[in-house]
Amino acid sequence: MEENLSCNGTPLPESRGGVIVASVVLSSTTSLLSIIGCFLLVFTYLAYGNLRTKGRAMLVHLSIADLIIVISHIVGLWNYTKYINIQNLNERNNSNKDPICVTQGAFLVFGTVASLLWSNAIGIYMLILVVNKSARAAMIHRIFYIVSCVVCWIVPVLLVAVSAGKHYLGFHTIGSTGQKFKKFMVQVHGLSEIVDI
Repeated sequence: MEENLSCNGTPLPESRGGVIVASVVLSSTTSLLSIIGCFLLVFTYLAYGNLRTKGRAMLVHLSIADLIIVISHIVGLWNYTKYINIQNLNERNNSNKDPICVTQGAFLVFGTVASLLWSNAIGIYMLILVVNKSARAAMIHRIFYIVSCVVCWIVPVLLVAVSAGKHYLGFHTIGSTGQKFKKFMVQVHGLSEIVDI
């Protein structure tokens, strides 16, 4: 009988092995439901022309960002199950060079940041919609939508590019990414006397 290992390579108690399987099944099921919801929202937007407003278009962008998150979560979850029973901790730590891990990490970071930015953009758009009742409101809404599209999709690309350049993406042992981030902050902001490394 194979021994189950936790994220950091320590053996799990026998009773926790079933918890991992249940967690994978539950996460996969809820991810599948999220995918169905995203597709339904996008399909509804595309199928019914009278529903195509700037606000609903922004909601479609948010759904696409959430779809990227869910798909990358599923890929990461099933890729993680590949490493769960590795007995040699060194082999697991070298899995961060796995292109699937790095790609999944890039899409997860991209989708998460894009989703956050689109959520903020929708909130600001709602504020503009309620507050601005001038004759130029349509022009303001159109400009805000274009700016939102540029910012909400370009900023995550830049963040992923920097993260990939600094090798922050992929599977890491617990705490290693946090240490790399601290070192990055020290380099950028010169906080060596504040941050204990």
